[in-house]
Amino acid sequence: MLDGVRVRLDTYKNKSDGSVYLDTYDAESNLLVGGLALATAGVDLWFPYRYKPEIPPGALFVFDSTGLGGEPGLEDFGDRFFLLYDEVT
Repeated sequence: MLDGVRVRLDTYKNKSDGSVYLDTYDAESNLLVGGLALATAGVDLWFPYRYKPEIPPGALFVFDSTGLGGEPGLEDFGDRFFLLYDEVT
């Protein structure tokens, strides 16, 4: 539950390019946003989708705890990279 909105977040690694992607689903498992690359730290991933009322109003972003930049691998999340949500409420 993010700012009162129930969503499911699924991450996966693309085998062809090695990048990590995120899909966002609503409470009924309908895809809201698919294929968001988790590559740029500090950028609100949902900003382009604010027009959708099903998207929580806060900012969702990748945080690099080292500040070194670069693209996270799936195995890097929880160690160096974190997916953070900044609540509005």
